[in-house]
Amino acid sequence: MKNIKNIIPYIVIFIVLVITNLFCFQINMDELWNYGFSYAIRIGEIPYNDFNMVITPFYPLLMSIPLFINNSLLTMIIVQSILITVSFYLLNKMYGKKSFLLLIIMIFFYPNITPSYNSFINILLIGLLFLELTKFKYKDILIGMLVAIAILTKQSIGIFFIIPTILIKLFKKEKIKYRILGFIIPFIPISIYLYKVKAIKNFIDQCFLGLFSFSGNAANLDILAVILFGLILFLSIKIIIKNKKDYSNYYILGAYSIFIPTFDYLHLVYVVFLFTLLIINNYEITGINI
Repeated sequence: MKNIKNIIPYIVIFIVLVITNLFCFQINMDELWNYGFSYAIRIGEIPYNDFNMVITPFYPLLMSIPLFINNSLLTMIIVQSILITVSFYLLNKMYGKKSFLLLIIMIFFYPNITPSYNSFINILLIGLLFLELTKFKYKDILIGMLVAIAILTKQSIGIFFIIPTILIKLFKKEKIKYRILGFIIPFIPISIYLYKVKAIKNFIDQCFLGLFSFSGNAANLDILAVILFGLILFLSIKIIIKNKKDYSNYYILGAYSIFIPTFDYLHLVYVVFLFTLLIINNYEITGINI
């Protein structure tokens, strides 16, 4: 009975996430593009050859798997909601009742819970923060794997996770060795896949060379969003300077690159979640009632 009582809040959270996604869905939002990528793979199309992507392929490949069960957008919403519910469980383990503030921010700033590679990056970030706090023998391999998966999800964000990963274990060569091993593991199947489908050339062209073109052609730049981001970045740096030995802050700061290169309100909402996570990671917040 005690276990059932503990599980019920997470079932409720999962249902709320699914319903919120269904009621807040808007055409041309990121979830529609992400569904399109995964659906194309599901019906046999080859990424980078048959359709263009400026992101690395892990998330579309991952989400194409449940589409073999049912190829609707609802399937992706359900899977993403499960992943977010699990990530909230990790947040609750780390921060207790403070985690509910993060849940409110995630739902209120709706794109943070949509089935997209951007929200999946947040899930990977939470996993990294949790693993850095835990103590078990092979955690460094898992940390290396999550950093690699972040790069394979969105290269322009995941690359920033390498710095705190190395800094934390800079003087512990044995730990670094395991992290490098974990880092290599996810690249092997992805590399084999791209080689087998003859997509490596187009992958490099679109994900790296094409990313610069996308950046240069981004027409969504909003001056007010840039100003707000600048303010959040300034406050974040002040917080990090006060707690510079807490390397988990550098993971969160690295994820701020999600705002680049579009500089719009849609990507600013992810930064709002990250900023809230930074505050909760560094300050005690009292008076929160579940």
